[in-house]
Amino acid sequence: NPDPLAHLTHQEWVRTMFPDYAPIENAPHHNEAWDRSWTVKKGDSPEPIVMCFARKGGKSATLEMIIAATILRGRRMYWLYVSETQDQADEHVQSITYLFERETVASYYPHHSTPYVNKIGTQKDWRRNRMRTKGGGILDALGLNTAKRGIKVQGQPPDGCAIDDVDHIYDSAGATAKKERTIKNDILGM
Repeated sequence: NPDPLAHLTHQEWVRTMFPDYAPIENAPHHNEAWDRSWTVKKGDSPEPIVMCFARKGGKSATLEMIIAATILRGRRMYWLYVSETQDQADEHVQSITYLFERETVASYYPHHSTPYVNKIGTQKDWRRNRMRTKGGGILDALGLNTAKRGIKVQGQPPDGCAIDDVDHIYDSAGATAKKERTIKNDILGM
């Protein structure tokens, strides 16, 4: 389906789709993340980007809206949201699911505003750790404490990966090294 809002800038798109969710115009790092994600096309394989935002700087809200935008606009259809724990990752998936349940999504992207339903009419995959839309958008939550290799849905691996909130103030050097290995070998290895 063509993007009905393709003519909008990312600032206009956010104001149209999620006007009360989070302001993004005031911080240069938010705009840098949006500028980069806004130009990604389906099938592109851009260089990964690592951005460090201060606590309470709106990084998760920005990342959640970017994931929603890339799915709704057809740029990335299967995201993996990775956090330190499964509970944290699940909470981010739930926040993004709430974005998809908004009336604006139903108005402009109706094929993504409802859960995937199998051919016998059973609702599937609109749960705590997975969101799967009727339009084919998929978002899985993964905690580093439960990380596993080879995540796929119907043979399709994720085409987007967001790593957020993986650090802890009391992490030892060993704990940090273990998280780095898990991210490098198990998650990015997909």
